[in-house]
Amino acid sequence: MNSSFVRGTCMEMCSSAERVIVIKNDEVPWHVTYDFVMDRLRSVRQDMVIQNLSAKESIYIFQKIVSFYAYAAYRLLNEPIKNFDPHMNNVHLQECLKRLLCMFDECNDNLYAKNRPHFEALYVVMNLNSAVAVTRALKLPKSQKTEDVKLAILLSRNYFGNNFVKVCRLIPQFSLLLQCVIALQLPEIRRRALLVMSVAYSSKQLWFPLELLRKILLYNKIEDIRDDLVYYELKCKEAQVQFLKSDFNRSKMAVSIYMDDLSKTSTNNINLEISAVLHRAETPTQENRKTFSQYK
Repeated sequence: MNSSFVRGTCMEMCSSAERVIVIKNDEVPWHVTYDFVMDRLRSVRQDMVIQNLSAKESIYIFQKIVSFYAYAAYRLLNEPIKNFDPHMNNVHLQECLKRLLCMFDECNDNLYAKNRPHFEALYVVMNLNSAVAVTRALKLPKSQKTEDVKLAILLSRNYFGNNFVKVCRLIPQFSLLLQCVIALQLPEIRRRALLVMSVAYSSKQLWFPLELLRKILLYNKIEDIRDDLVYYELKCKEAQVQFLKSDFNRSKMAVSIYMDDLSKTSTNNINLEISAVLHRAETPTQENRKTFSQYK
């Protein structure tokens, strides 16, 4: 089997994956579709290694593979572990994304330069607590520092600085796929924000309004944030919460996020964007922003 044949096989499989992802298939659950596509993409990746494809031949394919894994992490957010393993999906996503970035470093062809910033930003927002990720983004040439890359750097800086109010305000400004990847980290962002506020606003006389807190931390409903506050053992009464640093239970892990926590329109919008990313490997457009438009 020669290299050109394998390349053609890879393209065909990625094209098939694109159709399965974008076109709604009601005949089987989407986790079945995911297993089907992932199994074939694993074979594609193995063939690429065996045939030692060049960076130019591999970049186009890996852009689609990375987009698929990123989309799956969002789409299958609420699936039970028996149907979808988010840890393994993240392992595949991180591995493929790092390989893709290495290929971008190796290949200076302008044909692929326009797509690079989207994946550079994806690497940063997937690794908000990584100094290596944000340092890489800072070292990018000026021509590659698009709006999403600049936002990703700013997001990471505020995350490191524990400015989680600013972090949440930045999220709606990203393109849709990046918003969804960041949204997967909302539980930890919210946990850290509540911990910081428990120290900064610690007072037996001060009560903080839940409605304001809901808007700040991007919750859909008051009930959702009240449940989280009770989970972290903070005191609530009526529509207010009392922050006391001695009350917050630091031993508790971040609570899970559910699809309902995200914009109700995001699933449809992300389908449109993923179609563009997989079909043309293009950077998402400005018109596709504002998934979290309801949080105002």
